[in-house]
Amino acid sequence: FPNKTQIVFKTYTQYQQDDTILEGMELGSPEPTSVNIGAWLDEYLLGMEMVDRIMLRLATHNAKLIISFTPKDGETETVRYYRTKATTKERKFVTEGLSKPQTVPYVQHNANMNTGISFFHSKDNPWSGYESLLEQCVSKSDDDYSLTALYGVPTQMMATKFPRFNPEVNVLPHAVILERMKDSTKYMIIDPAGSKPWFITWIAVDVTDTWYVYREWPGLQHGAWAEERNGKWATGEACKQRLGYGVSDYVELIRELEGTEKVHTRLIDPRMGATKYSAENGGQSDYIIDLQAKDVIVIPAPGIDEEPGIQAIQDKLAYSPNKPIDAQNRPQFFISDECENTIRSLQFYDGKSRDHPWKDPVDCLRYGAVYGLYYIDPNKMQVTRQGRGGY
Repeated sequence: FPNKTQIVFKTYTQYQQDDTILEGMELGSPEPTSVNIGAWLDEYLLGMEMVDRIMLRLATHNAKLIISFTPKDGETETVRYYRTKATTKERKFVTEGLSKPQTVPYVQHNANMNTGISFFHSKDNPWSGYESLLEQCVSKSDDDYSLTALYGVPTQMMATKFPRFNPEVNVLPHAVILERMKDSTKYMIIDPAGSKPWFITWIAVDVTDTWYVYREWPGLQHGAWAEERNGKWATGEACKQRLGYGVSDYVELIRELEGTEKVHTRLIDPRMGATKYSAENGGQSDYIIDLQAKDVIVIPAPGIDEEPGIQAIQDKLAYSPNKPIDAQNRPQFFISDECENTIRSLQFYDGKSRDHPWKDPVDCLRYGAVYGLYYIDPNKMQVTRQGRGGY
């Protein structure tokens, strides 16, 4: 342009083939007279790595980034990343195309990421062919389809084993989780590994058999368990750490994290838990035996296929999103907002490969699901006396 501005068009494939194509760019205007837009990613389906690179290029002129996205096939990892902790600032009451009127988000703000999120309603677009689109939605009689097509509200996660998992419903503040699990039965589940750290999950179950995932290790303070690179998931900082922990170290860690709380049952991956290795005395041992020797009793989880465990988790997540959430219509699965690696595993695990980086946190949940975690009334364990005898 006459003022020396350039608009450069690139493709996502170019970046995947050469991730240096953005280096040296100074995006945005050095002397903006209006909103300073430095880059616009349309229908972006990759992960955060490219976004992070672009943000560095925007910093010189404090420019903005726009990401536009149509959620018809589900919400991507990047969009979910920005929406997870966003606060809804403006809502709209909508009726068209829905079996029941609903209030939907219109403007959201993620203060931590300095990000605004707008939901563009098809009716506001003069080129959308709204009347035809509305007719199509009415004929389908599917509220999820209408919410996405008419109001831009994502109703599922793209390519995930847990499309019903919704952070706005299933993720609660840690203090709320602790309050709800006061009268509960606690479990711990271990997914051990060789060179990488073990992943450990703690779950409390209340009298309604509702799960509360209240602790994980390693948490996000140790880094993400998995990270997106060039459109693919790879092991993250927490998974790559070479801690050199032995069984004694993990026992000490467990006791430190649990303090005085009473854990009813501890489960472990049945295959890795029983894998033999050379003991210090020259014989053979395994994780189950060595943990038991240090007074941490673990039980092998049922060694069944992955799919029944996935389905059991799905059952815990099930409820009708088209009806108000109440005592009868609600999921039986909630998770603390401090368990961010487990949250992300539920968002992004697609089950397409046995070595998927997000598989380990999901495996812990799966072992608990196939074992059948349940509430145990503490009063049933008390001694009752009848005459001279007792039960």
